[in-house]
Amino acid sequence: MEAEPRQISIDNEGARAGRDYQPLDRFNAFSDGVFAIVITLLVLELPVPPEGAPLLPALAESWSDFLGYAISFAFVGGIWLSHTGLTKNMKRGDDVSFRLNLVLLLFVSLLPFTTKLMVAHIGGAEARSAVTLYGANLLVASLMLSGLLAYVARNGQ
Repeated sequence: MEAEPRQISIDNEGARAGRDYQPLDRFNAFSDGVFAIVITLLVLELPVPPEGAPLLPALAESWSDFLGYAISFAFVGGIWLSHTGLTKNMKRGDDVSFRLNLVLLLFVSLLPFTTKLMVAHIGGAEARSAVTLYGANLLVASLMLSGLLAYVARNGQ
């Protein structure tokens, strides 16, 4: 009597290959939560003119705050869309993909700070340094997303 072929689950394949696979629901939920908080923090940094101040001139005076918000919102939205496309196509995640994702989220979560820093110094002597730090934040976040995409594609996750 022949033995039936043994079915190997993804977890067993991962263990056999030396990988510990994790459920993607946690990966997605935590990531989406971080993106939502970052977007919320960005909008909370927008100044509200005081009562009694002429509204439109006060808003116009805060043009740099709104420009910083728009740029950062577009960036976070773009990263989120790419991240969503990546996770939609992922079958599983391992410890390395989870850690790469955490580093990506570290730099995404710095955006409210670097945005505020840039906006606060945009017209001053430290404008170049502030914009450089903001740009470095965007660059590293983009590189981390690219690294995560490459890792997942290379490892068939």
